[in-house]
Amino acid sequence: MTTLLDFIKNERNTVESTGSSISTTAGQLALTKSFSLALIKAEVEEAQASKFANKLVELVSSDKFLKELSDEIREPGITETEDAFVERCKVTMKKLLDRHLA
Repeated sequence: MTTLLDFIKNERNTVESTGSSISTTAGQLALTKSFSLALIKAEVEEAQASKFANKLVELVSSDKFLKELSDEIREPGITETEDAFVERCKVTMKKLLDRHLA
């Protein structure tokens, strides 16, 4: 089974060669940015929120972050359900973000 990092790199190559992708696309990154802005807008000025959101998108799409996430997530367990795996991935990603943003 390929790692998350390998999968993302493959998808990036697909986007570059075909202009389309089934996973991380510019639209999804824009949605992530918009979501980040909505979460922090109440606490900081819009310019700071935009800067933070851009840095967050840059962080979570970096090879280093994706490798760390992939290494920590590992493959799904033999008896692990898809829902349990997704939940474990969410928790792992949040912890990794907390470490990087602390």
